[in-house]
Amino acid sequence: MREDTPNVIGHARRTELELDQLVDTSQAPRAIKHLVAGVVAAAVSKTATAPVDRCSKLQQANTRKFVTMRQAWASMAREGTLWSYFRGNAANVLKCAPELGIKLALNDQLKLRVPEDPSSIQLHERLACGGMAGVVSQASTYPLEVIRTRLALTPSRSYGMLRLIAKVRRQEGCWGFWKGLGCASVGVFPYAGLDICVFESLKLWLLGLHDGQPPPKWTVFGAGVTSSVVAQLPCYPLALVLTRLQMEGAEGRRARYSGVVDAIRKTVRREGWAGLYKGCLPNTLRIAPAAGISWMVYDHVVQILAA
Repeated sequence: MREDTPNVIGHARRTELELDQLVDTSQAPRAIKHLVAGVVAAAVSKTATAPVDRCSKLQQANTRKFVTMRQAWASMAREGTLWSYFRGNAANVLKCAPELGIKLALNDQLKLRVPEDPSSIQLHERLACGGMAGVVSQASTYPLEVIRTRLALTPSRSYGMLRLIAKVRRQEGCWGFWKGLGCASVGVFPYAGLDICVFESLKLWLLGLHDGQPPPKWTVFGAGVTSSVVAQLPCYPLALVLTRLQMEGAEGRRARYSGVVDAIRKTVRREGWAGLYKGCLPNTLRIAPAAGISWMVYDHVVQILAA
């Protein structure tokens, strides 16, 4: 399907991002617009769901027994401060805000160059562009992911971000900041690809229902929730393994795993196949609304910056 008429706003069969591609001829401001929108969206969504995020991390990291959501919440409550529910969020925002901004800006640019016909992008091309953008953006901010994970899994009175960075550097060297990167790269390609592909496809459908006009915010939120759930389910085991690899060596813990495959094998042997989905429910409760908020805020900020 190809549409060449200049009245692009009236064409509901294209996503809003693709409409923007046809009317915006300045590539530098365009990239900045998507970068800023992604940064704002990530900061808002991650802060709004930070307590559930820490709950999920506490469940994922426990290898000895199954930790319920109630037990994880009780553990945070025992720390005695409101801040305990948001422990690790500053590092999470510092990591995820530029990561999401880079991912969405890069995805936007890749869609102009990778597809054979940028005006009619195929599903597999969306998947590839989203996956590549996800890998690059995650690698560029990965050390902060390690710091965020360790802050979320330690008591609030242990130490802050700067002290933790110094401790990791002193005890584990520079490699300590990159633990689990291989696993993260393998997992983020299908996740980012599916997330972006499903969201953009749903957004295109919503535009069709509303005659090319911006759809209601709640429908964009719903599209973001749906895309995140679809992307998460097949990729979650790698997220769990990644959390455990990132905690190797932390707080004097001995190394349990020699790599990704070994971590998966030992997890299944000790905890069964269900162990690969430990913490999946709170993670879904975090990811789904966070993604919905993120896509909704991103979509809104893009519209404001384009006005």
